[in-house]
Amino acid sequence: MRSYSELRYVNGRPEGYGSGSPFAMGLNGLVTGTVAAYTRKWRLLGQLKENDTEEFQKGRVPDHVLMLNICIRAALDKMPMLDTFE
Repeated sequence: MRSYSELRYVNGRPEGYGSGSPFAMGLNGLVTGTVAAYTRKWRLLGQLKENDTEEFQKGRVPDHVLMLNICIRAALDKMPMLDTFE
């Protein structure tokens, strides 16, 4: 799965128009669907756009970073056959 730090457009509309980003929707599919049970290799690529660097500087992890961590962990927990995670 790949996450992009900028919006990408298809036919003049942002990818995921009317929904979430393709990355978020793919992550949701892994957590809520059945395909994760058959996943043997999972690779996450991309960049995370950090808007809340002030929170990091004050010693707090921003909520969106924690939520991403929780969602990734939930997906990993649904992957009993996982051999490789990058």
